[in-house]
Amino acid sequence: MLSPTSPIRCAAPVSPMAVPPMSGGRLLPDTTALPKRAVTLMEMLTYKRPHGSKSERKFVNRFLMPLGLRQDGFGNYYKVIGTFPNILWSSHIDTVHRDSGRQAVAFKDGWLTAPNSTCLGADDGAGVWLMREMILANVPGLYVFHRDEEMGGTGSNWIAKHNPGFLKGIRMAIAFDRKGTRSVITHQNGSRCCSQAFALSLCKALGESWEPDDSGVFTDTAFYTDLVPECTNISVGYYEQHTKGERLYVPFLLDLCDVLTSMDVGSLVIERTPGEVDSSDDHSTYWYSGRSRRDYLGGWNRWDDEDDGVTFRRSSKDTAHSRLVEAILDHTDAVAALLDEYGITGDDILMYAAGIDGR
Repeated sequence: MLSPTSPIRCAAPVSPMAVPPMSGGRLLPDTTALPKRAVTLMEMLTYKRPHGSKSERKFVNRFLMPLGLRQDGFGNYYKVIGTFPNILWSSHIDTVHRDSGRQAVAFKDGWLTAPNSTCLGADDGAGVWLMREMILANVPGLYVFHRDEEMGGTGSNWIAKHNPGFLKGIRMAIAFDRKGTRSVITHQNGSRCCSQAFALSLCKALGESWEPDDSGVFTDTAFYTDLVPECTNISVGYYEQHTKGERLYVPFLLDLCDVLTSMDVGSLVIERTPGEVDSSDDHSTYWYSGRSRRDYLGGWNRWDDEDDGVTFRRSSKDTAHSRLVEAILDHTDAVAALLDEYGITGDDILMYAAGIDGR
């Protein structure tokens, strides 16, 4: 498995490449420097995909609907390959872009970036591309392309609440929505989502550089832990998600695709019972499920609020607060960029802290 320090294997020399400006209403990317397999990936990332946007619909119609996908009652897209598969592959379609449309994407030294945009959208364009490639390779499984993950996972929450029978027979739910190149997530929102035995067996199947990681925050599979024994999220090679500096390491993603299309899922160890709570875990971290980015950011100082469809449970333990503060201090630039992207000002934060809604 390649890492960001591994040599790049391209058919052509690696050189700077960017998508030229709009021409006749269309983006015309120069993909000559890319590995051939990554051309579609780069084209996918030129689409900014806020939930419900016109460009999200165009993205789906161009890259996903030709795969023969179906939609559920919420709007999630899915496909079943094989007879009664016991594994769910998960990604999400939406991005945190503020507006709809297309963006320029650049490729240099193995990395894809969007230099003139608010983010690249590899979170989770990388996961969507992986699942598309796996479907084309006819890898068995239940494939779910979730909607509205970036606003609190409302698409996956809808499945868990209103269509739990959809997951009947599913024993493993693997999301492709984690930063970095080596994480198999064992905990989301402070609670265990998969057993250590499962995580270790998946690490072994993926390659020697992989390791269990208990620092997960949230992705769609978090909503399935009461219904599916083993739920996780694995790295897909992006960094600095939700920021202008977001980047995706292409050689890693291509190698990961090769592993996934040949992996023996029968070797994975299923040990956890759905709904099982690990008494050794600290369950005091913040849990959220919501309908707007403002609610997500502002909800930390609110208790249960069912009127707007948002529920927040604030921690009663100092350890959760300490971990949150530590994470912010470790990633101050990313936090500042994220707040700026969502239009959250210093005055807004002060008013939320005081319990005043100034908007």
